[in-house]
Amino acid sequence: MTNNPENGTQHPINGNSEGNTSDILDISIPKPEDPRDRKLPWYDIVGQSKALWNKLIHLNADPHDIALGLAVGIFIGFLPIMGIQMTVALLVALPFRHVNKVAATAGVWITNPITVIPIYAFIYWVGTFLYPTSHVINATTLMSRMTDVLKLDGFVAQTKGFLALGVDIFLPMCIGGAVVGAVAAVPTYIYTKKAFEKYRARKSAKTAGAANDQQ
Repeated sequence: MTNNPENGTQHPINGNSEGNTSDILDISIPKPEDPRDRKLPWYDIVGQSKALWNKLIHLNADPHDIALGLAVGIFIGFLPIMGIQMTVALLVALPFRHVNKVAATAGVWITNPITVIPIYAFIYWVGTFLYPTSHVINATTLMSRMTDVLKLDGFVAQTKGFLALGVDIFLPMCIGGAVVGAVAAVPTYIYTKKAFEKYRARKSAKTAGAANDQQ
């Protein structure tokens, strides 16, 4: 920019006498990228887990609420309703004030594109002990049929595919998923609550120590 000594006006650096503001150079400093905003591939389970943990530890909520929300999400995650798990977890958590909604929707990712088939095969196996099926298929056949269903495009098509597996397959999966989910939810709550309490305590101690050093 240069100043006109006659009238005190400024002109663009390129010397355009019309003073068109669109010609003024706009120099801006790019904002540093937040590592939590990076998109990770779905198959990077370790990276996804770390990103999920980082998201949870930055929640401004009571450890009890976070642990309870994660436990609810884990329970929902074991049900054979992949595709609407996050929606169901949110709807279940909404009426309860002490269930953290973010943690609940995060917990359902216990089942993901890599773990869903072995988990569904396991809950089916558990369900067969509690539901009198007329014909129990082996794990290889079940995993093959579920793989075909998961390859279908869209939630509606996948839901129809799961229902097409038959009552003797879908109902044991529902029962087994509820049992395994309930069992998994208990240690999830206990471990998560203790982990967050210890993390908050260490963080508070570190902050207090830094404040004392500055005095």
